[in-house]
Amino acid sequence: MPRIYQANPKHKPGQSFGDPPRYFPDHDTPCPTDISLAVAQKLLEQIVEFEDKCDQSKKVGCIVDKQGRFFKGFTHIVQGDHEFWHGFFVRPARIKRDIPAKALKRLKDLGIISEKQYRELI
Repeated sequence: MPRIYQANPKHKPGQSFGDPPRYFPDHDTPCPTDISLAVAQKLLEQIVEFEDKCDQSKKVGCIVDKQGRFFKGFTHIVQGDHEFWHGFFVRPARIKRDIPAKALKRLKDLGIISEKQYRELI
């Protein structure tokens, strides 16, 4: 099923997509300014899915970009044979909380993160 990335304005300062601005820097993780929609789509195409016990109604996954930054994504709409995903940057201090050890192990097994990184994160 094709995955399509859809931006969420609450993670982009100054972007409201026609709605009132919803960026809350104390509560939300701002997306790095160098992540365009095209880059976000490429990251989504490489996402490693994992089971999220908190919300089993959505597909959830994570990926690490070339700069070593972690991103987490989830489906927010499924229409026909298309999945629309939203993703966000995971601050380093929140990786252990937001990405389960099983997902980190899959990232390690796929060579996306190193053994050393894996050990530091679990």
